[in-house]
Amino acid sequence: MIGTLALSIFLFAQESKPPDPQQHAEVLVVEVPSPLAGQWQAPAPIPSKGVLEQLDEELVKLYSVLSPSLVKVHVLLNQGTEVERLIVTSGVVLDNYGLVVMPIIMGEYQRDGILSGISVTRVDNAEFPAELLGQNEDYGISLLRAPKLRGLAPKFWSGTWMQEGASVISLGNGFGFQSSMNLGIISGRGRIIEKAVGLLQITNPVNLADSGGLLANRRGEVVGVLMTSLAELVYRRGAQNPERKELGLGAAEAKRAEGVSFAIPIEYVFRSFPEHFPSTEHIRLMGVMVNSEIRVVEEEGEEPSYIWRLRLTSVEPGSPADRAGMMPNDVVSSLNGQATHNLQDLGQAIHDSPLSTMVVVLRGNQRLALPLEFSN
Repeated sequence: MIGTLALSIFLFAQESKPPDPQQHAEVLVVEVPSPLAGQWQAPAPIPSKGVLEQLDEELVKLYSVLSPSLVKVHVLLNQGTEVERLIVTSGVVLDNYGLVVMPIIMGEYQRDGILSGISVTRVDNAEFPAELLGQNEDYGISLLRAPKLRGLAPKFWSGTWMQEGASVISLGNGFGFQSSMNLGIISGRGRIIEKAVGLLQITNPVNLADSGGLLANRRGEVVGVLMTSLAELVYRRGAQNPERKELGLGAAEAKRAEGVSFAIPIEYVFRSFPEHFPSTEHIRLMGVMVNSEIRVVEEEGEEPSYIWRLRLTSVEPGSPADRAGMMPNDVVSSLNGQATHNLQDLGQAIHDSPLSTMVVVLRGNQRLALPLEFSN
């Protein structure tokens, strides 16, 4: 027993003894500088552009390209002895020699009552005197010339061929805030307001003094001129009919009509002043009106599907389409070899086609290839 106790004490003493450094492997110590000490930084990952960043860049570029073509129009009227009225609205530059469209129609007494004339203010606040050249009452627009305004016309593209759902950018001077930009979509086309036909319905707001502003596609091409909002039309009609005998009159109805606005396709603007735009060099015209329709496709052993296609509703006499032999009720299958399932397809094909090309139409059970000659 004494021997066992002595052995236990010996073993305990051996385990409690500190280890001898000479009997263990050498430990390698590596000093790593602390990131907090500013001596080391982890490599930053290379970021890829996201969708929002790309959208930001596109919108900023569009603003810089389009804003010089938007002007603020000032008209000072004499409404009586010592009574003056200043009208402020928007305008779009139509060429590089000072032609500007604005949304004001003036009667003879108003034209005679202009005091200091009309002026247009550019985005950089440079101001230029202007004169009235002509008016179109159907669309409520006037044509001005500012002789010293030079080289600010945008590129143009047909508003008639803008497809529902296409994104559009608007610039106006709403409530006096110069060059206010908004993003929206085409929500309808071919709308009619009184004598104004073929209007574009958009979701972009058209506030007070926005009328006359520009509407552009995602490529920065002007496709229309802002006209009015449905809320303004409803409110105006309500003011003219205080007994509310018509549907949709009054401030409450106008509130519910917000979010619906209208623009004039740019080609309608040019055609409103033929004496100043005698040719169609700005917009290539085919001379047709079309409707989108759905064709159901049924094949044996497969579920039914559908495709969109374009059917002609009218052909303008003497137009390229008329000379080619196109007729109402024809379905436009392709132009210049490009399939035309929707308005956007047809508009792009018209834009890209040479002066001499071929258009394929479906007429009943016939498939016809017709030679088409554009004027320019």
